[in-house]
Amino acid sequence: MSESDAPGPPISDFPDGSPPSVTAQARLTLLRWLAVIGSAVVFLYHLTSLWHMEPRQEYGIVVLVLASIAVGLTCLVMLPAATGKLVRHLDLLLPLGLYFSAEGLLDALMAIPVFSAVFLPSWKLQILSLSFSLSLLFLLHIALAIFYAGWTTVLIVQANRRDHVDPLDAIQSAQHWFWRVAGAEVFGWVVLFAALAVVVTVGVVVIPLALIVLAIFSLVWNLATAAMLLVMASTRTPFGPTLREGMRVSWEGKSRWWPAVVAQMVLLGWITFFFVSYTSNPRPGSFSMQNKSDFSINAFWTGGYEDECNWHTKLMAAVETKPLPLVEFLLGIVYAVLAIVVKLQIAAAIYQHPPPPETSLND
Repeated sequence: MSESDAPGPPISDFPDGSPPSVTAQARLTLLRWLAVIGSAVVFLYHLTSLWHMEPRQEYGIVVLVLASIAVGLTCLVMLPAATGKLVRHLDLLLPLGLYFSAEGLLDALMAIPVFSAVFLPSWKLQILSLSFSLSLLFLLHIALAIFYAGWTTVLIVQANRRDHVDPLDAIQSAQHWFWRVAGAEVFGWVVLFAALAVVVTVGVVVIPLALIVLAIFSLVWNLATAAMLLVMASTRTPFGPTLREGMRVSWEGKSRWWPAVVAQMVLLGWITFFFVSYTSNPRPGSFSMQNKSDFSINAFWTGGYEDECNWHTKLMAAVETKPLPLVEFLLGIVYAVLAIVVKLQIAAAIYQHPPPPETSLND
C-alpha cells in the first residue's frame, strides 16, 4: 500500500493548495502563545511549592533528574527518527501545552468557592473490588484528556502521512474523531481496570501469582493496543470494526515496536523497587532512623498518553511525604513527550510497513 493509499481521511498540506490564510495563521499563532504562556504560568505557580518544602520532598528532585536523563537517552538512542520528527514538527507539542494550561486553569478555579461547590462534590462507583470517586471536575479532566489524546494522535498521523502538521485542520475534524477516541480510551482503561480488579481479588489468596499475572497482562495489553488510537483517529469506518482492526494492527506489528513500548513501561515504573533509609522527626527533640523497602507491579495503559511516573509516586509513599507539585508537573511533561515520541515510532512503522492490500484500512 503506497502512502497515497494510507488509511484515514485525506490530509493535505493546505486544503486549497495554497498557504494558510492570514486569519488561520493568526489563530495558530494565538494557540501557540496560549500554550507557551499558559504552561509558563502553571510552571511558575508550581515553582512556589519550593518555598515551603516538607522533609524528604527533595527525593522527588532526584527522581526528576534521573528520569529526565533516562527519557532523554531513550529518545536519542532508541528512537532517534521519531525524536527528529518531533523536533521538525514542534506543533505536535501544541496540544500538550494547551492541555497542561487548561488543567492548571481548572485547578485554579477550584480555589473559588462557587466553582468548587459545583464541581467537587463526588459520588462513589464500585466495580468489583475497585472503588472510584466521580465528580464533575473528574469528568472535565477526562474530557480534556480525551481531546488532548485525539488531537495529538491526528497530528501524529499527519506528520507520518505528509510530513506536515496542521493543528487547526485537526481541531476542525474533531467531530469525526472525538467520540471514536473517547470510546477507544474507555475500552483501553476499562479492560485494564477489570483485569486489575480480578487480580486484586486473587491477590488476597496468592499474592506472588497475582503480581506475575498483573505484570504479564499489562505488557500484553499494551502491546495489543499500541496502535489502536492511531487507527481509530485516522479512519471513519464504523467503530466496532475499526477497534478490532486497531487491535489487529497492534498485535501483528508488535515485533516492530515492542522495544519502544517496553522501554516506555519500564521508564513509567512498570516494576519498581526501592530500599531507602532516612531520619524522621515525629516530634520535637525526637529522631529515629527509618528503613523502608517497596516492591510493586504497576499496571497502566500506554495505548493512550500515560504520563504518571510510578517511580516518583512509590518513592514518595515509601518515605511518607507528599509529592512536590513542581516535580509532578515537570515529570508529567517529560513522560508526555516520551509518549508522543513512542507513538511517532509506532506510526512510522505502520506507514513504512502497511498491512497487505487485502487487509488494509480504507476510508
